[in-house]
Amino acid sequence: MSRSEATKLAQTKASGKAVKWSLEMDDKQPVWEVELRDGNKETEVKIDAKSQKILRTKTDGDKKDKKRKEGSSRSQRK
Repeated sequence: MSRSEATKLAQTKASGKAVKWSLEMDDKQPVWEVELRDGNKETEVKIDAKSQKILRTKTDGDKKDKKRKEGSSRSQRK
């Protein structure tokens, strides 16, 4: 499976532009990790490079926004 094929498959599960790729061995199996970015949202998609199946999708939202929410909830607790 090529990087281009991995990118296309990842974009079927998450929106955004692919910004980072890595091909690693995981339990002796080649696995693509593709990171997609859409605004402040980042999604990492892991793909089995042999079977071309999506193994996992993980999304992180806007980290700055999370910090602001945590800060405001802390001030409310005082």
